[in-house]
Amino acid sequence: KMVDLSLKFDKSECYARNESSQYPMENLFIGDTRLGCKSDADEQLILHIAFQEFVKVYSIKLTEFNRGAEPADNPTTVQVYVN
Repeated sequence: KMVDLSLKFDKSECYARNESSQYPMENLFIGDTRLGCKSDADEQLILHIAFQEFVKVYSIKLTEFNRGAEPADNPTTVQVYVN
């Protein structure tokens, strides 16, 4: 059974490293693909997602930035690490 885990995020413990002030991580929680999260320094962006309780993540859904209007703004490589 697939469950939307966004309700389980501990947003006070979530953060992004080198995020742009114009495109902060909070945009990811709004649900509007026109608002994304971008790095302010280079092509790398580190996101830390914390949960309120133990969860098992089986898949991650990524949507394209700005509904795919600018493909160069979408990542070509995504690496996921468990901490």
